[in-house]
Amino acid sequence: MRKIILCLVFPLLFTGCLKEDTTLEVMPIHVHGRVTDSYTDEPFNDFKLVVMEFNRESIFSPPGYTEEYIGNVGTVYTDQEGYYDLTFMTTGEGDTYYIYYDYENQDFDSVWTNDISPVKLDQDISNEVNFSFIHLYPATLIINTAPDLEYAPIGIGHYFTYPNLEVIEEAGTQSIREIAISKSYKVEVKFYRELPDETLQKAVFEFPPTNTTAPTEFEINLTNQDFE
Repeated sequence: MRKIILCLVFPLLFTGCLKEDTTLEVMPIHVHGRVTDSYTDEPFNDFKLVVMEFNRESIFSPPGYTEEYIGNVGTVYTDQEGYYDLTFMTTGEGDTYYIYYDYENQDFDSVWTNDISPVKLDQDISNEVNFSFIHLYPATLIINTAPDLEYAPIGIGHYFTYPNLEVIEEAGTQSIREIAISKSYKVEVKFYRELPDETLQKAVFEFPPTNTTAPTEFEINLTNQDFE
């Protein structure tokens, strides 16, 4: 009986030694930085950022932890020069914090976020976190298809415009499509079609940067010879 009791006690003591102190505190955390355009370094003003609180727990499977979302604990807007400065209080319910742009209320027709991930904050220092996004501006495609254009429908793709643009169903027509562009980056529009043997063909039209924030029009005359 004595041996059995010892065998039960030692595992309990060992487990107790491994258990981490999970006491959570209410504390201030500071974060500051700037939000600018990736191409021009121009500021994003009145741009909303949020801080999210999570509770992290270790697990055996990759990536080695899970994070339970507690809630947003801080909100800040950039000033006219793109700078922001925020001190927020933790709730005492979480232990991990990320700052990110407010994707729920952001106008994705005017901002390209580069698929940037949330940035984890250090609780023991003043965090400097800078973001680089891309200002987008409205533009219009005027697409004239040749009367003998074959193999419709024709798909249309543009990197900064999501979701994909409406396809062109008929030849010999003029189609209008709205896109969003960077004033400092080339405008590349791609057209796709599928041949009867299921071969895919592509036509690419490229325009130089507009260097303007004003609405811009691009006219494209699409023919069979443009595809390859």
